[in-house]
Amino acid sequence: VPDRPGITVGDLVADVLAASEAGHVPFDVPAYLLARGHTSMTVTTVVGYLERHHLLRPVAGMSEA
Repeated sequence: VPDRPGITVGDLVADVLAASEAGHVPFDVPAYLLARGHTSMTVTTVVGYLERHHLLRPVAGMSEA
């Protein structure tokens, strides 16, 4: 992850999945990552990974990265 050299995309995917399961509600992945200081490039990469692997449920009104 360019904005956090010690973190991999896999680390962020695991973090997002854990956080989304904790709330048991629709989860805005871009907002979650942006709030933690990640760049739009990182958000796009993580969201793309989640979508390709069918791990992301669409959320109405989801923030654009």
